[in-house]
Amino acid sequence: MAGGSLGMAGAPCFAGMGAYRTGVGLVDLVVEEGSRPVVQTLLPEAIVHTWESFSEEGAAKACLEKASLVILGPGLGLKEESRIFFYQLWNTLKKMPRPLL
Repeated sequence: MAGGSLGMAGAPCFAGMGAYRTGVGLVDLVVEEGSRPVVQTLLPEAIVHTWESFSEEGAAKACLEKASLVILGPGLGLKEESRIFFYQLWNTLKKMPRPLL
């Protein structure tokens, strides 16, 4: 799940909690650096990445290849940094051999 801009850390937490309640085994959350402490406190069992670390070439691809489902957007916000991150991630997803809805 990717989202969680500064001041909107609750949205990815709720999405992660919902995922765990449906029975998934592992949740990776990608949030803005400033949201990371909040997300790790509210959802300590999740693996939390930052937008900055996830933007590195191999990091996003490695994580996305093992994912069964990707949720893009909860708490992402409308800032320019959010849009850039969204489109970088979207372009990576489009190159992968799985359906996009």
